[in-house]
Amino acid sequence: MNNSVYCVAEFEDYQTFNTPNGDEQRLVDQTTQLESFSAVLDYLRRIYDKHATEFADANAESSPHKVPTPIGGFCSILKNRYDGVAIFALGREYCLFIIEKPAPGTQYAQGGENDDVLDFWHVGWHHTEYSICELALRDDCLIKLEEWLDSNMTPTNGG
Repeated sequence: MNNSVYCVAEFEDYQTFNTPNGDEQRLVDQTTQLESFSAVLDYLRRIYDKHATEFADANAESSPHKVPTPIGGFCSILKNRYDGVAIFALGREYCLFIIEKPAPGTQYAQGGENDDVLDFWHVGWHHTEYSICELALRDDCLIKLEEWLDSNMTPTNGG
């Protein structure tokens, strides 16, 4: 990765293509180079805002696609300038932060006693339910994300 690039973010999103058989939705990889932590934060907010609104609209209608578990967030793959790789999803109150590289993989969590669950949507648009105790509070997690992007240091779990 170019050293002037702070972070590379990858996200799979649906795009509509006009085909001879009508409109067709396909997953398309989107890669974005980001120059600063504020650009990373803006990117993560745009991903969350766009898709949270789409899910809210779908759930507000009489739809067979209602989501039974509250939405936690939408995962992007983030790569830092040290060749580190993480899965990160910004949520309204909680974030999901899984560092895949450097190995071994680590999930940053603050712990706690809350058994509530949130749905996080991963690359490929499959979702996984995570207990609140497997997540981190948003403000704290963003500090740890910035530290990881700046130094590639894996954050220490704790509550």
